[in-house]
Amino acid sequence: MPRFLAWIAFLGAALAFPQAGANCIPVTVEAPLALPRAQGGLAPGCIVYHRAPATLQGEAAQVLVLGDPQVKSEMDVGYFRRDIVEPMLGRQAASLGIVLGDLVDDAPHLYPQLKALLDRHGVSWLYAPGNHDVDPGAAGDDGSLTHFHRAIGPDTFARETALANFVVLDDVVVLPNQSPAYVGGLREEQFEFLERWLPTLPKDKLLVLALHIPLFETGTRDSFRGADRVRLFSLLKDFPHLLVLSAHTHIQQQRFHSAADGWRGPRPLHEFNVGAACGAFWSGVKDAQGIPAATMADGTPNGYAVLTVSEGGDYALSWHAARDASDGQIGLHAPKVLRRGAYPAWGVFANVYMGDDDTRVEYRVDDGPWQPMRKVLQPDPALLAENVRDDEAPSLRGYDRSPEAKPSPHLWRGALPTTPTAGEHRIDVRAFDRWRGEVDASTTYRLMDTKEDPSALLPLRSRAALEKYLTSNAGHSTPLDLLPQLARARFLSSLRFGAKGLGGFDTDDLATELTPVEVERVLALFDAADYAKMVPSRNQLVPPPWHGHADAPGRVEVGFDVLYRLQRVDDKDVDALRRRFDVLFGDLSHRPEALEALSERELVYLLRAVDLLPDGMLDPRRIVIDEMQRRGIARPGDLRRLYDGLLLARRFDKATGFVAAHPLAGLPAVPAIVDAVGTQASGPTVWRISADGATLVRTPFDTAGTTIFVTAGCHFSVDAAEDITRDPLLGPVFARHAHWLMLPPGREDLDAVRDWNRRFPAAQAELIHTSEEWTLLPADWPMPGFYIVRDGKVVEHIVGWPRDPTDNRKPLIDALTRAGLLETR
Repeated sequence: MPRFLAWIAFLGAALAFPQAGANCIPVTVEAPLALPRAQGGLAPGCIVYHRAPATLQGEAAQVLVLGDPQVKSEMDVGYFRRDIVEPMLGRQAASLGIVLGDLVDDAPHLYPQLKALLDRHGVSWLYAPGNHDVDPGAAGDDGSLTHFHRAIGPDTFARETALANFVVLDDVVVLPNQSPAYVGGLREEQFEFLERWLPTLPKDKLLVLALHIPLFETGTRDSFRGADRVRLFSLLKDFPHLLVLSAHTHIQQQRFHSAADGWRGPRPLHEFNVGAACGAFWSGVKDAQGIPAATMADGTPNGYAVLTVSEGGDYALSWHAARDASDGQIGLHAPKVLRRGAYPAWGVFANVYMGDDDTRVEYRVDDGPWQPMRKVLQPDPALLAENVRDDEAPSLRGYDRSPEAKPSPHLWRGALPTTPTAGEHRIDVRAFDRWRGEVDASTTYRLMDTKEDPSALLPLRSRAALEKYLTSNAGHSTPLDLLPQLARARFLSSLRFGAKGLGGFDTDDLATELTPVEVERVLALFDAADYAKMVPSRNQLVPPPWHGHADAPGRVEVGFDVLYRLQRVDDKDVDALRRRFDVLFGDLSHRPEALEALSERELVYLLRAVDLLPDGMLDPRRIVIDEMQRRGIARPGDLRRLYDGLLLARRFDKATGFVAAHPLAGLPAVPAIVDAVGTQASGPTVWRISADGATLVRTPFDTAGTTIFVTAGCHFSVDAAEDITRDPLLGPVFARHAHWLMLPPGREDLDAVRDWNRRFPAAQAELIHTSEEWTLLPADWPMPGFYIVRDGKVVEHIVGWPRDPTDNRKPLIDALTRAGLLETR
């Protein structure tokens, strides 16, 4: 049975397409356009018209465009929700959306979840099927989209709007028992439909073709049937306003079909091969929110596109990287340091995500003249560097490593001069986007005289090396100078070093004071630049307004600094912290009118001071955040602090309401709470999260016998969990005796815990109820720390898990052996 007959049976499940006559392809006509009469009777390719409310109207309107969400598990659905769907809510004023296939990755049971997420936008979505939407085990092309038809709707249809016309085509032809098992192409009834429908369309409107497999060839093999391309081009050649949207390749590129490709139209046919929402299949190192980098093989960050259609057939396109508050359009890569006077053999590379062969890209150093950059066909060096980090890592850095870098179709290079003075120099890059006009980006590099001490520039892997660096660079500028005086001192005091280098650090001052690029520069001193993406900077767009003018700390920051150091000494003495808070700040945080006189920086530090208290002090926290919202300076992370305070105060119902009231803040869902312990606890208790992540159960903990407690919760803990669960000697011992403890709800990210437990079934995370119950563990909660406890007393402990795990593996084995938990030969 032909595929177009198969989906007719399921039109009732697709609300956008009411039940129609058999054999006919649905065309939705938006008001106020006239509704034509059905065409073609019941012959193959016949048309049945349906009415729908207007979406694209006025002088211009926006359409959301997604390529390849490609979710294969509920974890991927969570990534898609947090990385794409929720940040997109309210950001774009679109009324129509298109998904260009591979909604799922051979997992049709996930269709309802994915569709429900997209329906939250309140726009009408058009779905094309992809090769991974084909029914698993399909015996042929006919009937190969049964699950898609039932859950999503027809695979071929059209929509006529006031501003543009759209046709969605299933262009995946299934080839069972062949490799590959599909080819790009169209079916006969699709051509017959186009032959009937296209002549009815006005030529002064934009016509958009949406399909999965590109019309151009994607390699040495025939990825789209040549005869079908010729026939399709013949049908389209008389349309002066035409755009093709495709996906499938998991890279982003602009193609312009010409006579050499068989196109005979009056102008080149533009095909935008849209990057994937899943990037490189949700792969790569996770960031502070537990979401993989998902960078595509051409160096483009994963995300979504926006198509703006206008009267007269005009259109514009833009790319929006996932969760990029700065909406950056250029990725830069340059060396950190070069020898002054060296031959200028090294350059800055600019990955212009929406660039094409005609894009003009220029750069300058400091305030020098603008110079052209040269387009190159090679892999993005930034992704190559990530490949090298994956290669050199002794264990997996993510569930799947980043993709192998491929030549990027939108990469430019400019040579960096080495003759300027020694020190740091700014690189500015600008590109002239075909639709958005001038877009820019900047970075820095350093020129070093050979007389400088090279050892001072090497990665700092110990406290002694840090002190030597600070001494030898006294009076000279270093990346640490990006931090104001007290913030720098707090950051440096938080550094923890292991045998092989940095083992942990406090991220809060970096997140408060620096941009993501500046965070990377600071962490590069410690060979930890790849952890920069895990620092949730509040300055994503631009440096904070006090940048460079905060050397003299204000009253609030001084008070915060005192409270911070007291809390580090003993965070279990809650009363002492609260008394000191009252002495330092009086009733400042209780009086909204008093906050109006504070600068933005002082307001931020007051919120941080309130956040230091374990009970959260909800009313002061709310008052401070209300003032930040009044000024328009509140960030999602600030709202997160109030949410965390509600969790810390065990106000779970209010936390649930807070999540519902702030859908754009990316707050984790609050699980159902089961607390049978209440105030009757006679010893330590933990919160255990259910397998589906929907329930938290508070459970008493018996410390009798011999147990391994791991204080966990950061990226170094992830390294430890990966290595230990795979270790043939340590893995079985930890599976039997270890408990991976994390900080209480509100101190630990619930979504991160859910991800951890899905990732490490043999090392499930348990959240302590309060630190006061767990006095046997250290107040500063080193991560990771390994504590062997016998009958409530620590008998052995090892702290840290360096990047080369062999350094702490042997001491851990020795400690386990002494405690009688491990027998070695």
